Amino acid sequence: RVSSSGGKGFAPFGSDDPMSRPTLRYPVNHHLAQLLERAVIIVGVRAGPVALEGGLLNGDEPERPGQWPRWSRFGDSWSARLTLLPHQGLELSGSRARVHSPEHRPGAGTDAWKWHLAARVERPLARGRFYALAEWARTEEADGFFVFRSLLAEAAWSRGAHRPYYRFEQSDRPED
Repeated sequence: RVSSSGGKGFAPFGSDDPMSRPTLRYPVNHHLAQLLERAVIIVGVRAGPVALEGGLLNGDEPERPGQWPRWSRFGDSWSARLTLLPHQGLELSGSRARVHSPEHRPGAGTDAWKWHLAARVERPLARGRFYALAEWARTEEADGFFVFRSLLAEAAWSRGAHRPYYRFEQSDRPED
């Protein structure tokens, strides 16, 4: 199966949109583990339990909610994700991306080279539903002068109106 899409959204890199997870809080690592709110064109191919996605996108990161990407920068960055689905309810993925000047909207900043690995489980458990995600992310900027890492593990068990949830996260988050 082959699919394609385009518009404003998430590039094929890293884990799912944090808003689709069991908790309503964004993780600190969302700048390391996802490429959010970009102008993207994505092509995906799936054969059995293997899916490969690739995308062209703009490198500029939104500065505020609702801000549109700079269309003049479209195509200056790329991302790719390989996903393995070896068993129902189990997903393994690895991603790589090159993002041109994500911290400088006009495009004169340094490039970011990104890696991401994740494992996710979703399955019935004890008359409820169990969810767990573990992810590792690494971003290098300025030819490796700056290296940022993230490790996140979260789990939830839902039954009826109750959902115990736990998240562990250790992320480098330098602020400008």
